[in-house]
Amino acid sequence: MNLRRTTGFLLFVGWLFTIWGSGCDLFQLREPEPPAPGGEQWLFPDTPSKVLTNFQNAVNNFNLSLYLRCFDRDQFLFLPEERLLHGPSGDLYQNWDFEVESTRVEQLFQSLDLGHFPSPIILNLTFEVVDSTLEQVRIEATYDLQVYLRESPGEAHARGTSLFTLERDPSSLWSIVQWEDQADSGYLSFAEIKARDFSSGRYRSVGPGGRPGPKSHRGSSQPRSRGREP
Repeated sequence: MNLRRTTGFLLFVGWLFTIWGSGCDLFQLREPEPPAPGGEQWLFPDTPSKVLTNFQNAVNNFNLSLYLRCFDRDQFLFLPEERLLHGPSGDLYQNWDFEVESTRVEQLFQSLDLGHFPSPIILNLTFEVVDSTLEQVRIEATYDLQVYLRESPGEAHARGTSLFTLERDPSSLWSIVQWEDQADSGYLSFAEIKARDFSSGRYRSVGPGGRPGPKSHRGSSQPRSRGREP
């Protein structure tokens, strides 16, 4: 009996040394995995529609870092409408690449009236795929953008249509490589809001007596499908 107990004890001690020698990390807490960028506001961009949803969420949360992640920094070009390129403020709209986009949107977010309730910026976006291949997708989006600024004009309202071209990279993630913008008649364009250019005299106020503005809630995304999304 004593021999059996001694043998059992020795086996138990040997097992402890084996576990200890094979790595003490069995008794240590694992490092938590890093959260996805932007938490719940960020979708893994493995489809074009998720990129547009991320784009809208980034605008409505005035999050520059997540906003810029929607674009291809090496290829991106923004194409404003012709009236702006050839207008009195045409220099603002020339050669609009990723660096210009980054600077303009950062300045826009910094100019927002953060005390405005419920939000200083509200983007409503409705989009549909109009053309697609395995590597490239074109999405037409109608937008309604309302901003509240700390300085004049205080409030501004843009409404129009954008045509986004997205491409898939070697890791099968999508990003925006080109953005064409066109305002609705009488409204500011997305381009003018980003450039904070209110010289056109187009509709700026969203206050009483102006044209109807969007509902006062955080923007809603309503994707539609007219083509096939890969």
